[in-house]
Amino acid sequence: EMARNKEPNLPDVNAFLGISLSRKFIERNPPSLERLRTQLMANDPVGNYYAQIAVLRRECIEAQLCGIESPTLVVVGEKDMPTPLPCAQKMAAEIPNAQLMVVPESGHLTILEATDIVASAIDEHLTIHVERN
Repeated sequence: EMARNKEPNLPDVNAFLGISLSRKFIERNPPSLERLRTQLMANDPVGNYYAQIAVLRRECIEAQLCGIESPTLVVVGEKDMPTPLPCAQKMAAEIPNAQLMVVPESGHLTILEATDIVASAIDEHLTIHVERN
């Protein structure tokens, strides 16, 4: 009950950002970091609670990866702590014909840290595979 009603607080938000973003990004992007802090502090505590419970209770899909038939691009930040590189490598190895893209110096929020790089890779991936079909 206590966790469900706990308001977002700065130490928790900073801890989350510390494991989700690369140190380099944190040091070089104070305005982006402040916007993220503000957004996270405004989150609904009950919604946060249930989102975290859902993540903890979700079923492992590792055994299903080999059944993915769509062309797949697995993107991971080199410094990703929640989904470390070995996990992404294993995921890409399990998905038939998957391509792995490691974004240098990026953390878990790769799309935020390297927006142009990730968007370009997705665009290229879709262009290649849409033209083939």
